[in-house]
Amino acid sequence: MKSFLVFIFILVTVPLAAQTPAVSAQIVVTASSVPESLESTPATVSVITRDDIDKQQARDVADVLREVPGLAVARTGSPGKFTSLFIRGGSSKQALVLWNGVEMNNPYLSGYNFGQLSTAGVEKIEIIRGPYSALYGSEAVSGVVNVLSTPAQSRLNVDVTGGGNALKNGAASGAIVSGIWTVHGAVEHRDDDGFAPNDDFASDTVVAGVQAVPQPNLSLGLLARHNRYDLGIPRNVNSTFTAFVPTLHRREKGSESQIALPIRLDAGGVRYDLRLADSERNEKFGDPDAPFGAEFGNTDASSRTARLTAQSRRTVAGVITIGGEMERASVDHTDSFGLDVRHRSRDSRSFFAEDRFSKQLGKGAVELALGARYDHFDTFGSQVSPRVAVAWVAGRSKWRAAFGEGFRAPAIGELYAPFFGNPQLDAERSRNVEIGFDRYIRQATISLTAFRSDYDDLIT
Repeated sequence: MKSFLVFIFILVTVPLAAQTPAVSAQIVVTASSVPESLESTPATVSVITRDDIDKQQARDVADVLREVPGLAVARTGSPGKFTSLFIRGGSSKQALVLWNGVEMNNPYLSGYNFGQLSTAGVEKIEIIRGPYSALYGSEAVSGVVNVLSTPAQSRLNVDVTGGGNALKNGAASGAIVSGIWTVHGAVEHRDDDGFAPNDDFASDTVVAGVQAVPQPNLSLGLLARHNRYDLGIPRNVNSTFTAFVPTLHRREKGSESQIALPIRLDAGGVRYDLRLADSERNEKFGDPDAPFGAEFGNTDASSRTARLTAQSRRTVAGVITIGGEMERASVDHTDSFGLDVRHRSRDSRSFFAEDRFSKQLGKGAVELALGARYDHFDTFGSQVSPRVAVAWVAGRSKWRAAFGEGFRAPAIGELYAPFFGNPQLDAERSRNVEIGFDRYIRQATISLTAFRSDYDDLIT
């Protein structure tokens, strides 16, 4: 068992500017099945807006996340190289990464590589700390990062940058919000020679989306993202594993795509949300001059999901949401080391429910989120993940407490890869309890959180 007891004190400020919205006016969509204000949610949340990204002049989502308290980002070299995220001391495999609600974690070994995730087309990033398997299932153990791309207003931006080491970066993005239509898109090209021989990085990103509201009770959408990259790996260990040596032909290239079809319908006092999604990733690696002979690796991974929820209107019992989700994750991996994982898949089915309750009491309000999720995997069995969070909001102050359990299903590589895979693996499990206090000022948040996380059955 692995345990953490941590206190975090946060003072976050942003420069005063007329266009910067008040902190309490920001709306959060990841922490609950119900959109809610940052001031009222009983969760531990950070929100990064497009204005924040522009002020930092950040090209990569990883660079934005470095500034978020409670998160650690590790990159294995220059821009474009493998980049991992760690939330509240949990492993990189225990952080769930979403793009507009679509899971991006690689089913081969669970984690997500932020190395090629550009800020092109990103409108907002929401970071939720703590276990959220009660809403999102596997991987939502230490927290959730949701990258959102739908804009709120029309605009056009063009950005061209050049610099040393043959750095070239061009990006353009635009949005039209008019009548029943919201149309947006972004393109970016990056080219960088890096700081050493064979340290170059090239990347192309395209993001697009369209949403139509033909009737007040009906919304139809299509969201898509594609990235392709090519990079050099300038160093590797020598044949005795005692030192790093230059590698002039060690390279990696690949692509990543996400697509989502969200549909919303209000009928009979109930709001129905259906989302069909597909996430694909391909990685190719090769080094003809490796110490023990030519090396190669090729991984194709995909996750296809269907998620349906039904949500009541606000009643004396709060807003009640029930839903279900189906997912199939597939992997094809071959390499020169004999770790062949061909045509392997993992299926899961889940059911979940949440009650989001608010009650005004005197000069304050009680905010309560109560939920649980049942997941069944064809590989290891079933898992139930509860979560309860409560907050007392008075003026611009909020006291909060939460308890939750999370789990990570064994990844396909951990189950079936030769030499180290084990088909009998159970899921990793965690329990988390926390208490905290938030004080919202117009341009700043003061936050104090104490939490304890316990991890069982870690897969190493």
